[in-house]
Amino acid sequence: MKKPRGSKNLRDTRMSQSRSLPPIYHLVLRLPETRGLHVGCLGLQRFPHGYYVYTGSARRGLASRLRRHLSMEKTNHWHIDWLTKVARMEEIWVDFRPRRSECKSHGLILSVPGANRPFRGFGSSDCRCHSHLAHFDKMPIFHRKGKPTWRKALVRVLGSAKR
Repeated sequence: MKKPRGSKNLRDTRMSQSRSLPPIYHLVLRLPETRGLHVGCLGLQRFPHGYYVYTGSARRGLASRLRRHLSMEKTNHWHIDWLTKVARMEEIWVDFRPRRSECKSHGLILSVPGANRPFRGFGSSDCRCHSHLAHFDKMPIFHRKGKPTWRKALVRVLGSAKR
């Protein structure tokens, strides 16, 4: 069966766009008590109790990246791996908007009242940002358009991650 004319180009365009503009995600984690954690090359770091928002991007598959973050059975590779093993995942927000970099997106997180920068270098070894981790004493409240749509999209992306 012959493919419709131009379908290959359309698919290639979508694939190249998805490679150059990866979706951005924010993990919202709760740490019930202050802990010291050894975080790879960053060494021993003090994590005050409260809420953390980590900003990341998924260039090679959003669903598999989020499943990894939700899993307790993993080898520590990224800075966030050490924190996800001891903190409770409260929410995951995904931003599919084009032209939004991981750094700019985390800048928006830092503009939320109550945001603090816990320490330098967490999740930002490939850029010049202070860090891609924010700390809040209380659960951060985000007001953004399309929130219900994002949650539906997240369910579609993750599928059945609780297997």
